[in-house]
Amino acid sequence: IKKNPVTLAWSTIDNRFARKTTSFADSLTRFIGAQWTGVNVGQLTCLYRTSPAHTFPVILNFNTLVTTPTGPHWRAAEAGYINCISPNNDPSDCPFSTQRAPAKQDLYDVRFQPSTPQTEPAS
Repeated sequence: IKKNPVTLAWSTIDNRFARKTTSFADSLTRFIGAQWTGVNVGQLTCLYRTSPAHTFPVILNFNTLVTTPTGPHWRAAEAGYINCISPNNDPSDCPFSTQRAPAKQDLYDVRFQPSTPQTEPAS
């Protein structure tokens, strides 16, 4: 996880987790947990404790949709929210899965399938 020295915003090296807001924290000291918001598919955020101690925690948003997380540390909160408090200050305590994109299909690649004539039974 890195901090942009110009914008003062935190993100992962690959920018899959990022926050656009300014942070005056000098460093992230530990992972606190995660929160998921949605219905079946939703947004995931991770929370980190910072240094110096008087700075606000840093919240990083994951940039891909996530399916409803499950696991021993995920607990339903209020409607549409699920929280994970990490007992080991380790992001692996709060596993999640991304929503898979449907297979791309060329709308113009329609194959003609000749149909066989249907005959009605005689009455």
